[in-house]
Amino acid sequence: TNPFVSICGRICGAPCEAACRRGSVDTPVAIRAVKRWACEKYGNDTGESERYHRYADQRMLIPKAPRSERIAVVGSGVAGLTVAHDLARAGYPVTVFEAGKVAGGMLAVGVPLYRLPRELVKTEIEAILSLGVELKLESPVGVPGRTLQDLRSQGFKAFFVGAGLQGSRRLPIPGNQLPGIVDGLELLRKVNTGERVSIGPRVVVVGGGNVAFDVAR
Repeated sequence: TNPFVSICGRICGAPCEAACRRGSVDTPVAIRAVKRWACEKYGNDTGESERYHRYADQRMLIPKAPRSERIAVVGSGVAGLTVAHDLARAGYPVTVFEAGKVAGGMLAVGVPLYRLPRELVKTEIEAILSLGVELKLESPVGVPGRTLQDLRSQGFKAFFVGAGLQGSRRLPIPGNQLPGIVDGLELLRKVNTGERVSIGPRVVVVGGGNVAFDVAR
Protein backbone atom coordinates (compact mmCIF):
# COMPACT_ATOMS: atom_id res chain seq x y z
CA THR A 1 0.00 0.00 0.00
CA ASN A 2 3.04 2.30 0.21
CA PRO A 3 2.97 4.61 -2.83
CA PHE A 4 6.63 5.60 -2.33
CA VAL A 5 8.17 2.22 -1.63
CA SER A 6 11.16 2.72 -3.96
CA ILE A 7 11.99 6.01 -2.27
CA CYS A 8 11.67 4.42 1.18
CA GLY A 9 14.23 1.86 0.03
CA ARG A 10 16.72 4.72 -0.41
CA ILE A 11 16.14 7.48 2.14
CA CYS A 12 13.95 6.03 4.90
CA GLY A 13 15.37 6.56 8.39
CA ALA A 14 14.65 2.84 8.97
CA PRO A 15 13.28 3.00 12.54
CA CYS A 16 12.10 -0.59 12.03
CA GLU A 17 15.71 -1.74 11.91
CA ALA A 18 16.48 -0.11 15.24
CA ALA A 19 13.56 -2.04 16.74
CA CYS A 20 14.24 -5.30 14.88
CA ARG A 21 14.33 -8.22 17.36
CA ARG A 22 17.08 -9.89 15.33
CA GLY A 23 19.36 -7.14 16.61
CA SER A 24 19.36 -8.77 20.05
CA VAL A 25 20.92 -11.89 18.47
CA ASP A 26 23.43 -10.37 16.03
CA THR A 27 22.38 -7.59 13.65
CA PRO A 28 18.96 -6.27 12.54
CA VAL A 29 17.50 -7.33 9.21
CA ALA A 30 18.56 -4.71 6.64
CA ILE A 31 14.96 -3.97 5.73
CA ARG A 32 15.68 -0.73 3.87
CA ALA A 33 18.38 -2.32 1.69
CA VAL A 34 16.19 -5.36 1.00
CA LYS A 35 13.35 -3.05 -0.01
CA ARG A 36 15.63 -1.16 -2.38
CA TRP A 37 16.91 -4.41 -3.91
CA ALA A 38 13.36 -5.68 -4.47
CA CYS A 39 12.27 -2.40 -6.05
CA GLU A 40 15.32 -2.24 -8.31
CA LYS A 41 14.44 -5.69 -9.65
CA TYR A 42 10.65 -5.51 -9.77
CA GLY A 43 9.39 -2.07 -8.74
CA ASN A 44 9.18 1.43 -10.15
CA ASP A 45 12.98 1.60 -10.33
CA THR A 46 12.66 -0.50 -13.50
CA GLY A 47 10.69 2.32 -15.15
CA GLU A 48 7.64 0.09 -15.43
CA SER A 49 4.74 0.36 -12.95
CA GLU A 50 2.86 -2.76 -14.08
CA ARG A 51 4.14 -4.94 -11.22
CA TYR A 52 3.69 -2.04 -8.81
CA HIS A 53 -0.04 -2.14 -9.52
CA ARG A 54 -0.38 -5.90 -9.90
CA TYR A 55 1.09 -6.71 -6.50
CA ALA A 56 -0.35 -3.81 -4.51
CA ASP A 57 -1.97 -5.14 -1.34
CA GLN A 58 -5.27 -3.28 -1.21
CA ARG A 59 -6.73 -5.10 1.78
CA MET A 60 -5.77 -2.21 4.09
CA LEU A 61 -7.35 0.40 1.82
CA ILE A 62 -10.98 1.44 1.42
CA PRO A 63 -12.69 -1.04 -0.96
CA LYS A 64 -12.87 0.33 -4.48
CA ALA A 65 -16.29 1.36 -5.72
CA PRO A 66 -17.71 3.79 -8.29
CA ARG A 67 -17.66 7.16 -6.55
CA SER A 68 -18.65 10.52 -8.01
CA GLU A 69 -17.48 12.90 -5.27
CA ARG A 70 -14.56 14.94 -6.60
CA ILE A 71 -11.70 15.48 -4.14
CA ALA A 72 -9.17 18.32 -4.25
CA VAL A 73 -5.70 17.79 -2.79
CA VAL A 74 -3.63 20.91 -2.12
CA GLY A 75 0.09 20.17 -2.36
CA SER A 76 1.91 17.39 -4.20
CA GLY A 77 4.39 16.39 -1.52
CA VAL A 78 4.50 12.98 0.13
CA ALA A 79 1.34 13.62 2.20
CA GLY A 80 -0.75 14.99 -0.67
CA LEU A 81 0.25 12.33 -3.17
CA THR A 82 -0.26 9.53 -0.64
CA VAL A 83 -3.79 10.77 0.00
CA ALA A 84 -4.38 11.05 -3.76
CA HIS A 85 -3.06 7.50 -4.22
CA ASP A 86 -5.34 6.01 -1.55
CA LEU A 87 -8.42 7.92 -2.70
CA ALA A 88 -7.86 6.98 -6.34
CA ARG A 89 -7.56 3.31 -5.39
CA ALA A 90 -10.86 3.70 -3.54
CA GLY A 91 -12.49 5.02 -6.73
CA TYR A 92 -12.62 8.75 -6.08
CA PRO A 93 -11.81 11.27 -8.84
CA VAL A 94 -8.88 13.28 -7.42
CA THR A 95 -7.20 16.49 -8.58
CA VAL A 96 -3.91 17.61 -7.03
CA PHE A 97 -3.08 21.34 -7.07
CA GLU A 98 0.63 22.19 -6.80
CA ALA A 99 1.92 25.76 -6.51
CA GLY A 100 5.40 24.92 -7.79
CA LYS A 101 6.76 23.89 -11.16
CA VAL A 102 7.43 20.28 -10.14
CA ALA A 103 5.59 17.73 -8.04
CA GLY A 104 7.08 15.84 -5.14
CA GLY A 105 7.58 18.48 -2.46
CA MET A 106 10.81 18.04 -0.53
CA LEU A 107 11.57 14.85 -2.47
CA ALA A 108 12.08 17.04 -5.52
CA VAL A 109 13.45 20.27 -4.06
CA GLY A 110 14.99 19.27 -0.72
CA VAL A 111 16.69 15.88 -0.84
CA PRO A 112 19.97 16.12 -2.83
CA LEU A 113 20.46 14.20 -6.06
CA TYR A 114 23.22 12.00 -4.69
CA ARG A 115 20.75 10.49 -2.22
CA LEU A 116 17.64 10.41 -4.39
CA PRO A 117 17.71 10.43 -8.23
CA ARG A 118 15.06 12.76 -9.63
CA GLU A 119 14.15 10.19 -12.29
CA LEU A 120 13.06 7.81 -9.52
CA VAL A 121 10.90 10.52 -7.92
CA LYS A 122 9.31 11.18 -11.30
CA THR A 123 8.67 7.47 -11.86
CA GLU A 124 7.02 7.05 -8.45
CA ILE A 125 4.76 10.05 -9.11
CA GLU A 126 3.85 8.83 -12.59
CA ALA A 127 2.76 5.52 -11.09
CA ILE A 128 0.35 7.40 -8.82
CA LEU A 129 -0.93 9.53 -11.69
CA SER A 130 -1.55 6.39 -13.74
CA LEU A 131 -4.34 5.53 -11.29
CA GLY A 132 -6.30 8.43 -12.78
CA VAL A 133 -5.08 11.23 -10.50
CA GLU A 134 -5.03 14.64 -12.21
CA LEU A 135 -2.08 16.93 -11.41
CA LYS A 136 -2.15 20.69 -11.95
CA LEU A 137 1.28 22.35 -11.60
CA GLU A 138 1.82 26.07 -10.97
CA SER A 139 -1.71 26.19 -9.58
CA PRO A 140 -1.56 27.68 -6.06
CA VAL A 141 -4.75 27.46 -4.03
CA GLY A 142 -5.81 30.56 -2.11
CA VAL A 143 -5.41 33.06 -4.93
CA PRO A 144 -8.34 34.86 -6.60
CA GLY A 145 -10.22 32.42 -8.79
CA ARG A 146 -8.81 29.39 -6.98
CA THR A 147 -9.88 29.66 -3.38
CA LEU A 148 -11.40 26.70 -1.55
CA GLN A 149 -14.80 28.31 -2.11
CA ASP A 150 -14.08 28.60 -5.84
CA LEU A 151 -13.14 24.93 -5.98
CA ARG A 152 -16.26 24.00 -4.04
CA SER A 153 -18.38 25.88 -6.57
CA GLN A 154 -16.61 23.90 -9.31
CA GLY A 155 -17.91 20.66 -7.82
CA PHE A 156 -15.20 19.54 -5.39
CA LYS A 157 -16.83 17.95 -2.36
CA ALA A 158 -13.86 17.58 -0.01
CA PHE A 159 -10.34 18.95 0.45
CA PHE A 160 -7.03 17.72 1.80
CA VAL A 161 -4.52 20.49 2.51
CA GLY A 162 -0.95 19.18 2.47
CA ALA A 163 0.86 22.45 1.83
CA GLY A 164 3.90 21.31 3.80
CA LEU A 165 6.36 23.01 6.14
CA GLN A 166 9.07 24.14 3.76
CA GLY A 167 10.43 27.00 5.79
CA SER A 168 13.59 26.77 7.90
CA ARG A 169 13.73 27.72 11.57
CA ARG A 170 16.01 30.69 12.15
CA LEU A 171 18.18 30.92 15.24
CA PRO A 172 16.61 33.29 17.82
CA ILE A 173 19.69 35.51 17.99
CA PRO A 174 20.33 39.14 17.00
CA GLY A 175 21.20 39.61 13.35
CA ASN A 176 19.48 36.51 12.04
CA GLN A 177 17.99 38.55 9.18
CA LEU A 178 21.21 40.20 8.01
CA PRO A 179 22.38 39.92 4.39
CA GLY A 180 24.33 36.76 3.64
CA ILE A 181 22.32 34.57 5.97
CA VAL A 182 20.60 31.82 3.98
CA ASP A 183 18.18 29.21 5.23
CA GLY A 184 19.38 25.66 4.63
CA LEU A 185 16.16 24.45 3.01
CA GLU A 186 16.02 27.56 0.83
CA LEU A 187 19.58 26.92 -0.40
CA LEU A 188 18.78 23.28 -1.22
CA ARG A 189 15.59 24.31 -3.03
CA LYS A 190 17.47 26.77 -5.22
CA VAL A 191 20.22 24.27 -6.01
CA ASN A 192 17.75 21.50 -6.80
CA THR A 193 15.65 23.71 -9.08
CA GLY A 194 18.64 25.15 -10.91
CA GLU A 195 18.41 28.68 -9.51
CA ARG A 196 21.55 30.75 -9.17
CA VAL A 197 22.91 30.89 -5.63
CA SER A 198 25.23 33.75 -4.65
CA ILE A 199 27.47 33.06 -1.65
CA GLY A 200 30.79 34.36 -0.43
CA PRO A 201 34.21 32.64 -0.53
CA ARG A 202 33.88 31.41 3.09
CA VAL A 203 30.71 29.90 4.51
CA VAL A 204 29.71 28.88 8.02
CA VAL A 205 27.10 26.11 8.29
CA VAL A 206 25.26 26.14 11.62
CA GLY A 207 24.04 22.68 12.57
CA GLY A 208 25.19 19.10 12.15
CA GLY A 209 22.15 17.20 10.93
CA ASN A 210 21.27 15.83 7.49
CA VAL A 211 20.25 19.22 6.07
CA ALA A 212 23.43 20.86 7.36
CA PHE A 213 25.64 18.21 5.75
CA ASP A 214 23.65 18.36 2.51
CA VAL A 215 24.20 22.13 2.44
CA ALA A 216 27.93 21.74 3.22
CA ARG A 217 28.33 19.15 0.47
